[in-house]
Amino acid sequence: MSDRPDPDVESFLLLLAARRSPRTVDAYRRDLASCAASLEGPVGAVTTEELEAWLAAMRADGRAPSTIARRLAATADSILGQRPRFRIDRTGRRITIQTEYSDSVDLPFFKYTFLFRPRAEAPL
Repeated sequence: MSDRPDPDVESFLLLLAARRSPRTVDAYRRDLASCAASLEGPVGAVTTEELEAWLAAMRADGRAPSTIARRLAATADSILGQRPRFRIDRTGRRITIQTEYSDSVDLPFFKYTFLFRPRAEAPL
């Protein structure tokens, strides 16, 4: 993790500041910093596996389910505001993380696009 601010996160926080209170923006900043501290790259490039590891680490640290849900919501808002690469659903005390991507095979007599939807579920 670099000490330099993530420009995508900073842009998101500026946009958020126009719509939310300063306390809300500060809370999002802290939650996104928590996520960034567990990543090897920028928050906008987080993978499903990295989110699962972060979720597991927060549970192992004894974080309250409400704290975990709030941090995931801040991260999802930030990432999904930039480019929708995955979806996070929180239902009760359960979280589901799902991504969707495609890959194409383009040969002279065969062309097909495969759609993949990996999914992970865990209790909060």
